[in-house]
Amino acid sequence: MTPFYFTNAQALNDLGTTASRFQWNVRALQVLRTITDEGRSPTADEAVALAHYSAFGESTLIQRAVQIVDGLYQPTEDFGRPAHG
Repeated sequence: MTPFYFTNAQALNDLGTTASRFQWNVRALQVLRTITDEGRSPTADEAVALAHYSAFGESTLIQRAVQIVDGLYQPTEDFGRPAHG
């Protein structure tokens, strides 16, 4: 696999909000599943998605994004709204 480098600083501008980090993380996990299942290296676009992965961890990001309803993870109603505090 070829090493990945962002070509410019603008490529990282979309990491800041809770919603965009969550979306990048979900996309990266989808890409990882696809390339693993297909046994191949990522395309250039897929490499960008993987490089944006920032993890969920025990953070307000995941706590604001999902809730457990009837034993299943569901998006929260306020997900995507600006965080306060």
